[in-house]
Amino acid sequence: MCPLCSAHADTMVLDRRSLQIEGPVQVVLGEFDPLFCGNLVNCSDPAAVQAYEARFYSTAACVETTVINDGGHNLNLQTNAQAAYAPMLAWADRHVGSTAYSKPLPCGTR
Repeated sequence: MCPLCSAHADTMVLDRRSLQIEGPVQVVLGEFDPLFCGNLVNCSDPAAVQAYEARFYSTAACVETTVINDGGHNLNLQTNAQAAYAPMLAWADRHVGSTAYSKPLPCGTR
């Protein structure tokens, strides 16, 4: 656990530029991420993660969160890294486009 996080949970974001984002945002967390889960947010509750993360962005931002079961902080080094890649690629397909000729889907489309 992060010893300073519980005491400073509301000041974890020191740079508020994220509040200026008005486009799609994807946040992917491992269920057992020691830096963000536990003291700051219950990562076993996807709705809690969504509510927690959304507050760091403008209301115009389309924030989509994904919690990777049995994942930690560095998802790329986890034995279940593939579980993180699928939602990342699906998000990119929806919001960037899957081919050079496809159009991104509107925010909130899953």
